[in-house]
Amino acid sequence: MLRDVPTVGLPAGLVAETHVTTAAFVAFTEGPAVDAEGNVFFSDIVNNRIMKRSAGGALSVWRADSGRSNGNMFDAQGRLVTCEGAEFGDGGRRRITRTDMRTGTVEVLTDRYEGKR
Repeated sequence: MLRDVPTVGLPAGLVAETHVTTAAFVAFTEGPAVDAEGNVFFSDIVNNRIMKRSAGGALSVWRADSGRSNGNMFDAQGRLVTCEGAEFGDGGRRRITRTDMRTGTVEVLTDRYEGKR
C-alpha cells in the first residue's frame, strides 16, 4: 500500500525551475541481494513486497505479496532465497522459500524445525 507523501521543494534560489517529487515510498527495507545482471532485490517489509531496482536504475515491485519477507540472497544457481517473516501485520508466512527467476516458481524450503514453527 503506497501512502501519500508530501512534495518537498528545494530552497528558493538554489537551482532554477526545479521540482522535487518522491520516486517511491518504501517503508522498511531489508535483505538486499544482487543478481548476476546487477539488479538489486530487497524487501519492503511493511508494504509486504519485494522491490527490484534494475541495473539501469528503474524501481519496480517484483513480488507484491512477499509473505512479509525480510531477508534475501541468491544461491549458486541464481535462485532467490527468501526468509518470510511474521512482523508488521498480516500476511507473514514464517518460512524460507526459493524462487526460480526464470519461471517464477516458488518452492518452500522449510516452514518448521523439529515440528515447530
